[in-house]
Amino acid sequence: MAKDALDNDAILNEDQYNVFVNDDFVGEKTLKNPGENLSDVDDFIKMQGISDFTTKLDGNRYTIEADSNVEDIKDTLDVYFKNR
Repeated sequence: MAKDALDNDAILNEDQYNVFVNDDFVGEKTLKNPGENLSDVDDFIKMQGISDFTTKLDGNRYTIEADSNVEDIKDTLDVYFKNR
Protein backbone atom coordinates (compact mmCIF):
# COMPACT_ATOMS: atom_id res chain seq x y z
CA MET A 1 0.00 0.00 0.00
CA ALA A 2 1.33 3.43 -0.91
CA LYS A 3 2.26 5.88 1.82
CA ASP A 4 -0.47 8.31 0.69
CA ALA A 5 -3.09 5.61 1.13
CA LEU A 6 -1.84 4.94 4.65
CA ASP A 7 -2.03 8.64 5.49
CA ASN A 8 -5.62 8.79 4.25
CA ASP A 9 -6.54 5.74 6.35
CA ALA A 10 -5.04 7.39 9.41
CA ILE A 11 -7.22 10.44 8.88
CA LEU A 12 -10.33 8.27 8.62
CA ASN A 13 -9.45 6.45 11.83
CA GLU A 14 -9.45 9.53 14.08
CA ASP A 15 -11.93 9.26 16.93
CA GLN A 16 -14.31 12.20 17.14
CA TYR A 17 -16.65 12.95 20.03
CA ASN A 18 -19.46 15.44 20.54
CA VAL A 19 -18.98 17.07 23.93
CA PHE A 20 -21.93 18.23 26.02
CA VAL A 21 -22.25 19.96 29.37
CA ASN A 22 -25.45 18.48 30.75
CA ASP A 23 -27.62 18.66 27.60
CA ASP A 24 -25.87 21.58 25.91
CA PHE A 25 -23.49 20.89 23.01
CA VAL A 26 -20.19 22.72 23.57
CA GLY A 27 -17.81 21.33 20.93
CA GLU A 28 -16.11 18.42 19.23
CA LYS A 29 -13.05 16.59 20.52
CA THR A 30 -10.99 14.77 17.92
CA LEU A 31 -8.26 12.40 19.05
CA LYS A 32 -5.62 13.01 16.39
CA ASN A 33 -2.48 11.71 18.06
CA PRO A 34 -1.76 8.43 19.87
CA GLY A 35 -1.07 10.28 23.14
CA GLU A 36 -4.40 12.12 23.17
CA ASN A 37 -7.24 10.89 25.36
CA LEU A 38 -10.80 11.97 25.94
CA SER A 39 -9.86 12.51 29.58
CA ASP A 40 -7.70 15.46 28.42
CA VAL A 41 -10.95 17.45 28.47
CA ASP A 42 -11.50 16.54 32.14
CA ASP A 43 -7.91 17.38 33.01
CA PHE A 44 -8.21 20.83 31.42
CA ILE A 45 -11.35 21.59 33.44
CA LYS A 46 -9.65 20.41 36.65
CA MET A 47 -6.62 22.62 35.91
CA GLN A 48 -9.02 25.57 36.07
CA GLY A 49 -9.94 24.59 39.64
CA ILE A 50 -13.26 22.91 38.81
CA SER A 51 -13.66 19.34 40.03
CA ASP A 52 -17.36 19.01 40.89
CA PHE A 53 -18.46 17.13 37.76
CA THR A 54 -18.82 13.63 36.38
CA THR A 55 -18.50 12.33 32.85
CA LYS A 56 -20.07 9.61 30.79
CA LEU A 57 -19.48 8.28 27.32
CA ASP A 58 -22.33 6.97 25.17
CA GLY A 59 -21.13 6.13 21.67
CA ASN A 60 -19.52 9.32 20.37
CA ARG A 61 -21.38 11.52 22.88
CA TYR A 62 -19.23 12.63 25.81
CA THR A 63 -21.30 14.29 28.52
CA ILE A 64 -19.94 16.33 31.39
CA GLU A 65 -22.58 16.39 34.11
CA ALA A 66 -22.54 19.15 36.70
CA ASP A 67 -24.97 20.70 39.16
CA SER A 68 -22.75 23.67 39.95
CA ASN A 69 -20.17 25.66 37.98
CA VAL A 70 -22.06 24.84 34.77
CA GLU A 71 -21.38 28.21 33.14
CA ASP A 72 -17.74 28.13 34.30
CA ILE A 73 -17.32 24.70 32.72
CA LYS A 74 -18.87 25.90 29.46
CA ASP A 75 -16.61 28.98 29.42
CA THR A 76 -13.57 26.81 30.16
CA LEU A 77 -14.44 24.43 27.32
CA ASP A 78 -15.00 27.34 24.95
CA VAL A 79 -11.38 28.33 25.58
CA TYR A 80 -10.25 24.69 25.30
CA PHE A 81 -11.88 24.12 21.91
CA LYS A 82 -10.73 27.47 20.49
CA ASN A 83 -7.12 26.64 21.41
CA ARG A 84 -7.17 23.16 19.86
